[in-house]
Amino acid sequence: MDLSTVLGLLPFTFNQVLKLQQKVNELTAQNEDLRDDKKSLAQQVKELEHEAEKRSKNDVNLKKVEDLQVRRKTKLFTAKTE
Repeated sequence: MDLSTVLGLLPFTFNQVLKLQQKVNELTAQNEDLRDDKKSLAQQVKELEHEAEKRSKNDVNLKKVEDLQVRRKTKLFTAKTE
């Protein structure tokens, strides 16, 4: 069996194999880029969650301060009217 007969029996030509290998390389690079993007986005999500938690705590503290101010004003008003 000569080389041309063997090559004829292969399911892919050499050019097809090269194109497929190039596509595999492109997809591998794209996959790595997407993984990097995923890591970056996950970090951004963590930072945003931390910021949201901080804001929530600040909102709670602000509400407490406002409540205390209203109570103080109410006590002052009550004391003046008595």
